[in-house]
Amino acid sequence: MANGSARITIAVVFLLIGGLIGFLIGNAGKRKGGEPESTMTAAHKPAPTKKHIVVIGPSADHLSEDKVSVSKSNPREVIWLSNEEQSLEITFPVNQPDPSFPPQAKDLPPFEDMEKKGDEWVFKLRPCGSGKCFSGAINDKLDPEHWGDLKYKYDQTLAGDKKDGWIVIQK
Repeated sequence: MANGSARITIAVVFLLIGGLIGFLIGNAGKRKGGEPESTMTAAHKPAPTKKHIVVIGPSADHLSEDKVSVSKSNPREVIWLSNEEQSLEITFPVNQPDPSFPPQAKDLPPFEDMEKKGDEWVFKLRPCGSGKCFSGAINDKLDPEHWGDLKYKYDQTLAGDKKDGWIVIQK
């Protein structure tokens, strides 16, 4: 009888420890009041909670989707993943090649967390690393409702091999 109650006691202790560890992991990076800490500045919105994943590899011309559509009315963060954790870089040309690209969007990056480096838009606050790239929120200044769908060409460079893909931003 004592042996059985010792097992139950040990099981309860392990459950409590597991719950405590889960609680600590779940609240890591949160400050008082339960709000997550953010590296975003006031000019940048946090990334949407919904995600859209694009897997790239084993070479740059192998994508799970050649064209990804995202919507401002139902926002999703695009996450690019290398299927073998190869080095990955996602960049958007500043001068978009699509002749139907609206002139109002000419100097606007597709996502909030981007800066111009040379003739490309690159991710600024969360740069690509360890085979992962995160888009963050769609640029608030884009207006696909009045301008129509915005088709952005982008380049994915996987282990030095560069190919293109497309992001379509819809209303």
